Amino acid sequence: EQRPEKRRSDEALRSSEELFRVVTKATNDGVWDWGLSTGRVWINETVARMFQFKELPQYIDPEWWFEHIHPQDSERVRSEVQSALDKGVYLWSSEYRMRREDDTFAHVNDRAYIMRAEDGTPRRMIGALQDVTERKQSEEEIRRLNRQNELVLNAAGNSICAVDSEGLQILANPRS
Repeated sequence: EQRPEKRRSDEALRSSEELFRVVTKATNDGVWDWGLSTGRVWINETVARMFQFKELPQYIDPEWWFEHIHPQDSERVRSEVQSALDKGVYLWSSEYRMRREDDTFAHVNDRAYIMRAEDGTPRRMIGALQDVTERKQSEEEIRRLNRQNELVLNAAGNSICAVDSEGLQILANPRS
């Protein structure tokens, strides 16, 4: 009686593990799983690629992770994580900079789900990272161009204004 049940259970476990492996390979996100009781963080292969590490072990120490966060972001991220764990929330997210192997920094959007025991004690954090460096660079370029345009408009000796296709003014310098 127990053998067919055990076989079904083993097959369900194998199927679940296979699904997990395929999903973590199929995504462009860096996936991580921090066992809070073991103090180990499992990472998928994408994490190594994302930060251009030639080799990273499948399990890392959480301190390795925190040490690779930009010094200006590190204390904030530590505090946010600890606050999420202490407050009993289930979701955490943050944007910060992470050091690559070549000592440059990638901007990342990191978000996680906190698994808790019935009494609310945090057991695991499972998260996903996205490299948002290009988005951040584009946003900075837009800010730079906006500042440059504002300086040019304000410095112009003549009145400058622009209207849209309906004749509504959409831009004007102080001389207008």
